[in-house]
Amino acid sequence: MSNNYYAEKGIELSEISHAIDAVWSFEYNHQDSLESFVFPDGSVDIIFQQSKGGMQATLCGVMNRTVKLEHHKGHKYYGIRLKPGYASAFFDVSIDGTLNKTLELNKYFLKQDELLDFLNYDNPDIASFEKVLHEQLLNKVDMQRLKELDKHIAVMQNVEHGTVSMLASNHQLSRRHFSRCFKEIYGLSPREYTNIQRLNAFRSMGETFGEISLIDLAFELGFVDQSHMNRCIKKLSGFTPKELLSQTYNT
Repeated sequence: MSNNYYAEKGIELSEISHAIDAVWSFEYNHQDSLESFVFPDGSVDIIFQQSKGGMQATLCGVMNRTVKLEHHKGHKYYGIRLKPGYASAFFDVSIDGTLNKTLELNKYFLKQDELLDFLNYDNPDIASFEKVLHEQLLNKVDMQRLKELDKHIAVMQNVEHGTVSMLASNHQLSRRHFSRCFKEIYGLSPREYTNIQRLNAFRSMGETFGEISLIDLAFELGFVDQSHMNRCIKKLSGFTPKELLSQTYNT
């Protein structure tokens, strides 16, 4: 989120804003059900799902595979997405232990009853909801941990395929120690994380450049060859590269 975005919403910037990637909402009101696919991106989401059965608050952990969701009429979702690596400043859990899991957050927010009542209105104000969420994260954050993460992430976020040894050496760390620290912070190994970034780069480049060939995409993304790219993308998304380029999936 940009500084202007928060200013427009009447939310003061704070020491945690740089750890927040997005505040979002989604509502489905069609008769037919809808299938959508959520692709891994290294982030962690706090999600409030509103339906006829009530409100459910969950922590959606880091993912290394694509998840299919089914939406029905009346389903509403409100969420806040934390940037890769920052979740452990807000949650007293092992991020590695959240891999591909959703965890209940019924005891997480100090003003949860107020927040859930607020979301049960027919047309809640997303800007006000965002402000409440931001305040709750401010109350929850471990500032010392956040500052430690800032230092580590400044180094680790630059990891790319084939650069682990170099980054480790530049900071007087063994490759094994660097990889262990990386997984503790991101919940993913450096290889998993870089492949996830390549998956999303593939999706973005495919949409941007249209008819670019798969061979060229593989080369641009640093894969050994097209077969290597095919295996990686299929493992993470469940789709072949051709399927991702030929169809539009909701994220």
